[in-house]
Amino acid sequence: MDVMDSISTYAQVIGLVPPFLLVVAAAFILYFRGARYIFLDRIWSLIHRKDFGDDVLRKYHEGQIDLERFKFMYGIRSIESLPAAYAAKAWADEIGLTLRTMGKARYWVNWETRQVKKASKLGDVLAWLLYIGVGIATCFPLAGAASNDMLVRFKESGSWVWVNDNRATELSFSFSKPWVLMKANCEVHPLNISEANLSAEEVNLLCRSFGTPELQSAVDKNVQAQRWIMGFLTVFMFGVLWAMFNALMVRLRAADVRRRIDKAAAVTA
Repeated sequence: MDVMDSISTYAQVIGLVPPFLLVVAAAFILYFRGARYIFLDRIWSLIHRKDFGDDVLRKYHEGQIDLERFKFMYGIRSIESLPAAYAAKAWADEIGLTLRTMGKARYWVNWETRQVKKASKLGDVLAWLLYIGVGIATCFPLAGAASNDMLVRFKESGSWVWVNDNRATELSFSFSKPWVLMKANCEVHPLNISEANLSAEEVNLLCRSFGTPELQSAVDKNVQAQRWIMGFLTVFMFGVLWAMFNALMVRLRAADVRRRIDKAAAVTA
């Protein structure tokens, strides 16, 4: 039996993940639409080069363009009408803060009730712990993108192993030292199967395959595919980290805006 018949490569196991993540990312961008109305208006202008003929519709259209520009420039996406925008400016003037400063608090500001939500201490701690956890998880695809070994899963034992043409190393998620099976010690110092969590047949297959052109060819082919997939996942994970970091900064800005509003209220009281 050939070793490639006994394993599933990384590309085979999660090869559909990148397209799925692309769909998720596209949906995420569309959800946070930003200045989509202005973008569509520009497309319409390029194609038709005509404005509204009706005065009432033209005035309404211009108002919507102004509203979208206001939301985009000041980061206030919850404002849905021009009167609400006027009220938001009036509130900012009353408390002595700029709309840009308040807009940095994003969804923590309720413009309708004129309140800024208060984040709990537990929520802050959990948010930072989640951010650190995702940062640690990002190390896995980053290591895979930089590795010269192919990551495989043995079908019989279910073990994940890094393999090249003369060495197999356990994929370990703990702080314990991973086992290593070298071509040079296949006969001199056989691997402890109980520690390795591999079957005797899988160990024998690895030892017989070390140094063969078939294994070298498989490693070269799958490492290239693995780097593309792992590289994509790394970029995606860094994007998630950036989004999470931005959300954490919004929490901090919201707390600052709340403090400044309370301070302004105390002065005027």
